[in-house]
This record gives sequence, structure tokens and C-alpha cells, in this order.
Amino acid sequence: MSDRIPLVLGSGVMRATGVAVLSESDGSAETAVLLFTEVAPDAIIMDWKDRGARGYRRLRRGALAHGMPEPYADDQRALRDPAALDISRHRALSITGGRPTFAASDVIVLVPADADRLREIRVPVSSAEKPLEAVYLSASADIDTFQYERTARVEDAETCPVCGKLMRAGGVHEASHGVPGHRLAGTRAGDEHAAGPERAAHQPRLDDPSVFRHTL
Repeated sequence: MSDRIPLVLGSGVMRATGVAVLSESDGSAETAVLLFTEVAPDAIIMDWKDRGARGYRRLRRGALAHGMPEPYADDQRALRDPAALDISRHRALSITGGRPTFAASDVIVLVPADADRLREIRVPVSSAEKPLEAVYLSASADIDTFQYERTARVEDAETCPVCGKLMRAGGVHEASHGVPGHRLAGTRAGDEHAAGPERAAHQPRLDDPSVFRHTL
């Protein structure tokens, strides 16, 4: 069974995998970008007429941890990265009541231009016990304005205790932690059903430098 969670939940309903926060070196306001990718891009670039071409580099490595904002720093070297995510054609959405997933109640976020006719967006919420997501509903079919509706459990899913990645409950989640063949990251071979405390002793923290390493 794959460990992937569906990102398209029906007509006009999409599940974001994370929020990339683009920080500017000049201290100007940060830009929030909703990610709809299985893997966080190492670099993001955008070319807006009023600001020119700008590049951003991810500040950590590892999986997209569920509910953890992805920090990106202004780095012009990212403009030369052929694998960079180009958000030049993204469009802006206005979200109200966004505190469950953003630092403020009223925020502007960027989404892919081809994600049109959206009526519902689900964004990860940080939770240590069970994976949660905030549900935002479209306020109008003609305006890109969304309002917070509720916080819901991500059904049939769990978060990896090592990297924080959202995964299907019982799915195979293995070699990314260097121990192939394990259904649950951090367990010893044949010990997949170990109780929480027994298994937790072998888990590194999310901020363990052996798991995540700054790249700047």
C-alpha cells in the first residue's frame, strides 16, 4: 500500500501539503505560498513586474512535516536552480480566520494559477497526537476569498514520528530514514508493532541535525 494521501478530494476541493513562507532580506513582509507537492522544493523563484526576479532557498532538509511551516530565505542563487518551483504565475487568495494555520487571521496566500474554480482548501494544522487540517471554504464563486470553516481530522492517516510526514495509516514509509523494509520509521526489523514508549526511545527529534540540516 502506498503511503501517499490524496491531494485532490473532488471537484474544486484540494488538500495543501504545506505552507512555504518566503522571507525577504530587506525586512519587508513575508509571502505565504500553499504547496500542493509531495516533496518540498529546494528553491522557489518568482518574477513579478513590480519586483523583478527573486529567488528563495529552503532553510532545512527532510520531508514536508505536517503542520510545520516551510521557511525559505531570500537567495538569488536560487534563480539558477533548474529544479526550482516557479511561482511567477501563481494567483493570490484572500483568507479570513486563518489563525489555525497562519500567524494572522486575515492573510493573502499564493496558489497555482491552474487551481481554478476552487471551493474548498484544506491546509495542515500542527498537531502532536493526530493529523489535523483546517478547512477553508470559498466565500464566493467569483472572488478568490476563503473563510475558515472548521478543523478536521485527516481520515485514515498518521504522521511519521521521525520526520513528521503525513502518511496513509499502515502505509509503507521506509528508506527515507535509511532503514529499508520498515513499515514504521524508527522501528527495528520485525518490531513494527512496538508500543509507543518502546519505539519512542529510538526516535530522533524533529530538530535533530541528523534529520534536518540547514543549507545556507
